[in-house]
Amino acid sequence: MYISRSKSSEVFEFIPNSPQAKPEVNICFLQDNLYSPEATEWTGTHLQNFLLAKHFKAAGISVCFLAASASPEIKPSNLYEGMPVYSLKVPRIAPFSVAWTKTIRLLQRISPDFVYVKGRSWLAGVARAYAGATGAKFMWASNNEDGCGPWKYSRKTLASSKSPVRKTAKLFVSATEDMIYARAIAGADFCINQTHRQQRQLEKAFQKKGVVIRSIQEVPAGPFQKDSEPFLLWVGYFAREKGPEWFLKLAHAFRDAPFKFCMVGAPSPNLPMTEELLLAQQNANFQYLGQLPHAKVLKLMERAWLLVSTSGSNGDGIPNAMVEAWLREVPTLSLQLDPEGIIQKHGVGVVAQNFEELRVALPGLLSMSDRLQEMGKQARRKAQELFGGKTNIARYLEIMFPEKAAPVNSLDLNVR
Repeated sequence: MYISRSKSSEVFEFIPNSPQAKPEVNICFLQDNLYSPEATEWTGTHLQNFLLAKHFKAAGISVCFLAASASPEIKPSNLYEGMPVYSLKVPRIAPFSVAWTKTIRLLQRISPDFVYVKGRSWLAGVARAYAGATGAKFMWASNNEDGCGPWKYSRKTLASSKSPVRKTAKLFVSATEDMIYARAIAGADFCINQTHRQQRQLEKAFQKKGVVIRSIQEVPAGPFQKDSEPFLLWVGYFAREKGPEWFLKLAHAFRDAPFKFCMVGAPSPNLPMTEELLLAQQNANFQYLGQLPHAKVLKLMERAWLLVSTSGSNGDGIPNAMVEAWLREVPTLSLQLDPEGIIQKHGVGVVAQNFEELRVALPGLLSMSDRLQEMGKQARRKAQELFGGKTNIARYLEIMFPEKAAPVNSLDLNVR
């Protein structure tokens, strides 16, 4: 399926599977880094943008990335899975103070019809300014359950351990970026939310009605070869909202059981976890692998029996790792977090309300291998239904081109 634009009328038209049509509608993703399966310095937002961009490209839309980044790894005009990358080197602190005009000028040179920003940052302000000046459309998307509220950076600064003098100086920069993204969200042409909770938060904070569209995930082919012995996997990074200490405590509690515990995630100086790691390492079946490239994490998931989630219910929306595991027939044992009620509603795992429930549920689940296998198959079915590309990209196209969208079932939206 391609999309063409009539030069005389500026009307967009869907032309399914037309080999002659040249994709002329273009969208630019603005972000501060790029996802790579072999790299580690990216977040779930970068992964979600990458997967969404691939599906836009498959639908016949011309896609590019503008990376305003402090990372030295990003080079200008690299091809990124066939999508151009335009890069700007910016400082880590207050990048908007020196890079705003340069970023606007680069956008004007690229001349996209749509600009897309996920998350609260100064880049949302740039996207909104460009759209307002050119008539392009600005799409803003939230990226977690606390991702639609105001004063993100100011709150973080006030909660930091900096000295009062440094905190006061930092607060000016933080408040400036907060006001930039708040104004941008209020003026966005379309707002996209991952969950209904984010949608409600957006409406409360900005009086904007968002559209709920799930984040797209790639569906692996399978089949998946599971380990012969119970293998439990935790994926994340060491931050309070991820609750890594609970997985370490679980590994210590089952130090005499024949269960493998594998932990993947970047350490943090703000949450060293030294004592907890030492206790967990009393379990000979516990392994901490540190931060790994995404491709290696996905290979580990294919072997896992269970994904253990200890993320707080106010942090992640629908964690990438959880959906990636479901697509590999791995059910979830979760401490409190049940995004959109999917785990309990569709029987793709177990949700514990406290650590004791988590500890009791684990051996019960592992002892019923047939039930666990059926949970895994159900998890894959539901994840394909909810997070597959075809339905979700069609929803984007419907809001981008409301008068010209063809019925979803008639579009060829498969990524090749």
